[in-house]
Amino acid sequence: MKKNNDIRKVFYKSILEQLQDQGIIRAELNTKDLDYLMELSGAIRTFFFLNLSSEKFLDKELENQYVEYVNRLLIPYLTSNGLEQYNTYKTD
Repeated sequence: MKKNNDIRKVFYKSILEQLQDQGIIRAELNTKDLDYLMELSGAIRTFFFLNLSSEKFLDKELENQYVEYVNRLLIPYLTSNGLEQYNTYKTD
């Protein structure tokens, strides 16, 4: 399980780095900041499911709710361009 989590963190951290290169995520975030974001992401994902009632597991919108909940973690770290992109994605 730990190995899978480590693989997930490396994969998604590389996506954060790509978003940073594209000017979506703030450039001043360093490697430790991105590692911290990955730790927070894991905690947010866990909290989402711990806080979910059993009847919600059948909700057809659960995946969308989950993605929006976890992605909101990034809002404070987005550039103005990134925030614009996020808001466009959210309204689509």
